Amino acid sequence: ILTIENGQFHMDGKPYRILSGADERLEKTQEEHYRIAACCLRRDWVAAASEMRNHLEMSKKAIISYALDHEFDTENVFSLLRKSVEEN
Repeated sequence: ILTIENGQFHMDGKPYRILSGADERLEKTQEEHYRIAACCLRRDWVAAASEMRNHLEMSKKAIISYALDHEFDTENVFSLLRKSVEEN
């Protein structure tokens, strides 16, 4: 069951990121975040911006791929979002 608790989605009581896709994406995302942070620590803003663009592009592709490969109950998600907004 998908619910919202403290402003976050939960599936069966556990935090759930709807658009994060498969578990392998999490590891890639962490690597991308590390590369962005490393550039920032070197104050290499051009490289950081490039890494951020790459990260956003990879995330977009993963989201589209995930959406095409899975049945997604959008009405349930939007209903939960409306309820969360009304409560806050």
